[in-house]
Amino acid sequence: MRPLLHSVFKTLPAFTLAALMTACVSMPQGAPMVSAPSSAEASKQLQAYFWDLKAAYDSQGQAMPHKNSSGQPAPRLQFDAQKVSLQNLCNMIGANYTLKDGHLEISVPMSTKRACVDRDLMTLEQRMTTQLPQVQRFDFSGGAAPNLVLRFADGSRWEFAGTPAPQNQRY
Repeated sequence: MRPLLHSVFKTLPAFTLAALMTACVSMPQGAPMVSAPSSAEASKQLQAYFWDLKAAYDSQGQAMPHKNSSGQPAPRLQFDAQKVSLQNLCNMIGANYTLKDGHLEISVPMSTKRACVDRDLMTLEQRMTTQLPQVQRFDFSGGAAPNLVLRFADGSRWEFAGTPAPQNQRY
């Protein structure tokens, strides 16, 4: 029995060192070690804020147009327990969403079919409505004023700034 214990204690530090080295190699430099929030915590945070689009990037990291030219407020996401709405565009847009294992799944949005005078705004709406169901992951960052980053299957991302949602203005 003693040789077996000696063997285990002799190889344990090697396994520990290998695991630590793997963790160091796989973690990007400067990335904070933050545990992913539970689905319940993430849902609560998503619902506590209005999420205003502040930047959009394509799969190569190049900035994409994300504002309308008419000076209207930025496109906004608003979450409730099961639905998300996309606001400040031409039409009323809504979809169902679920949170599973740190992933955000959004169904194909439904929309009213109003005409839009501003062509740029209509183009932005069409792009956002098409891309929204392709979201794969989301991250929160920031402190008192949180940010939400949606990451899509094609490598593109949208960045939102959170504004506290008054209780009476939620769905």
